Amino acid sequence: MRVLSRSAVLGIPVLAALLVFVATGSAQGPNKCLAGKNKCASKKIAGLLKCHAKAEKTNTAVDPICTQKVTDKFDGGAVPAKGCFAKLEVKNDGPCVTTNDTSAVETTVDNNVSTIVTQLDPGFPAPVLSKCSAGKKKCVSKKIAAILKCHEKAVKTGAPLDAACVQKAMDKFDGGAVPAKGCFAKLEAKAQNCLTTNDTAGLETTADNTVQQVLCQLGYTTLSCGPPPTPTPTITPSPTATPTCAPPPVFHGALVPTVGRFTYNATLGLPGAQAACNSNFAGTHPCSLFELQCAQAAGSLVGATDTSAAAVGSFWLVDSSFPPLQNCVDDAVGGSNLPWEYGTAHTASRGNKVPLNNGTGMLGAVMLGQQCNFSGSANVGCCQ
Repeated sequence: MRVLSRSAVLGIPVLAALLVFVATGSAQGPNKCLAGKNKCASKKIAGLLKCHAKAEKTNTAVDPICTQKVTDKFDGGAVPAKGCFAKLEVKNDGPCVTTNDTSAVETTVDNNVSTIVTQLDPGFPAPVLSKCSAGKKKCVSKKIAAILKCHEKAVKTGAPLDAACVQKAMDKFDGGAVPAKGCFAKLEAKAQNCLTTNDTAGLETTADNTVQQVLCQLGYTTLSCGPPPTPTPTITPSPTATPTCAPPPVFHGALVPTVGRFTYNATLGLPGAQAACNSNFAGTHPCSLFELQCAQAAGSLVGATDTSAAAVGSFWLVDSSFPPLQNCVDDAVGGSNLPWEYGTAHTASRGNKVPLNNGTGMLGAVMLGQQCNFSGSANVGCCQ
């Protein structure tokens, strides 16, 4: 993910991440309200990831008091008027580009933090001791904070965004021209019980996607944000089986993790996933949310593994009961309009995931509205 000066070595496509944040040197502001909201969101992301990192350093569950303190600073807790956004909107020094968006931005922040956590700790929320994973969360947190700070400085003064500022944040994370000096690479070299390896690119994409989502939601006009995502309904998974689970669907296993643009069996989209399930577990198909809930109730998800024998940490919800825009449909101009073929960040198409505690076999809360090709990978379950 480099700038043009390195294109001869690293290739033109790696320009994409920097160009997301640097839009033809344009400027916005001065606007202290927008800069302040940027800082509020940045602090919440950093605060939550710090709570998670602290837990991993001590092999304990994430402290709810820690996360609640971070949340209360952002939204005001029992007194919304004391929330970070609310106080800025009272001053209206800009004036504020957006108003009454505390809840919406908080949801975006929480969802992206959840994605980062599950990518770096596939077994979350089970406690684990891993200084390496804790360090990686700090790396991601620092990159997000640094790039948001670059934008905060620019909009506060009304100056164009400093591309060198963004590049510096990127280089500290991935090592720039020397990948071995990247934040993740140095942690993995120490071999401190890393839960994941060789995931610099995946987490860098997630970090960049997080920054873009937050900035676009706050109303930065210097970015190409595309149309706003279509609101998705709240989905609350049941922790127990219902009578319609009898006879229950049977969970047989999972395919290896993928982004929301499926390419199993060298076949794009849902047909490839269906074929891969059937070829690995005869007679199966990609699991729906309901089938995974039934499998949870039957205890079938305890210790679930994929076809590479790796532990499953989360599932994409390949569920036709959801609208197409919640099944990663390719809705780009000239696209196929078929599910699980989405590959861009600039349309309304999204997908839903559900995390799995591999040790207990319990599903977490559904993670709605995940960027299909930029929010990290998840497994596809195979059910019959």
